[in-house]
Amino acid sequence: MNPVDDMDDFFMSDGSYWQAPDFILTDIITTMVNMMEMPVGITLFMKGMIISGSLVSERQYLSSLSAVFQALASASFEGAEEDAEMKQQFQRLFDFTRLSENDYSLMDMEDEELESAHDDVDFDLNLDEDDDDEAFDFDEFYQMKKSSVVPVRFMHLRDAMVLYPGASIGFRHSILPIIRIRIHSIDGWILGQALDASELQGDDEPRPMVH
Repeated sequence: MNPVDDMDDFFMSDGSYWQAPDFILTDIITTMVNMMEMPVGITLFMKGMIISGSLVSERQYLSSLSAVFQALASASFEGAEEDAEMKQQFQRLFDFTRLSENDYSLMDMEDEELESAHDDVDFDLNLDEDDDDEAFDFDEFYQMKKSSVVPVRFMHLRDAMVLYPGASIGFRHSILPIIRIRIHSIDGWILGQALDASELQGDDEPRPMVH
């Protein structure tokens, strides 16, 4: 393991350091939301705006985006709804699910393939001096773990509301009620989705953080 390369992971130029997105938020989006498909309520502070909604995975966003454009294309051509071949062409042309930032190849592997891949990795922790050749390879393990974490640039917020004093703007009834937001533009965030005044119904019970 090269110590210089390792230091590059932790130290960066002054400009890059102060402009880097929140690594905690990025990790939540990458692992909990994108990989585990766990919706998380969140409120964001961006350039003087407050936006609240529920984080959803990029695969859910891309799948919904594909469905919207496929439906629009089918509605634009007469007879497309009854033409199976044309519908199949639209599904192929407007398939955005392959444009994901995260690498889901390990998640999509069959159980047998995962077991085989696990068997190929040497997890022998016997570090006897007489058996150095068969000792656990920390360098290989470090590089494997490092390569499995892919930094993402975007997050996806469902049923988003832009909050203003005395009013709010919601997108729940939009044709695609999921906003794609650049993580780099987030100034601050808090877990939990804000309630619209019309949803309170006389009480102020907080909405669950994860829902």
